[in-house]
Amino acid sequence: MSVNIMVDAAPEKVFPGTVGFISPSAEFTPKTVETKEVRADLVYRIRVQADDPENVMRQGMPVTVVIPEAGM
Repeated sequence: MSVNIMVDAAPEKVFPGTVGFISPSAEFTPKTVETKEVRADLVYRIRVQADDPENVMRQGMPVTVVIPEAGM
């Protein structure tokens, strides 16, 4: 499944990526991003392989991953 990845450090760029893994079970929102409003929300762990030939992304950088809707 193809995705688009954006990083705060390079807002003008969109990096292509591919979903390599989706967890079969949900878990509670990690404490590092937990707020009172989303404590009951569940998240699924995914692994995305990014195409970053310019080596812009670094481990631990926050990113936004956009998964296109089916049929688009």
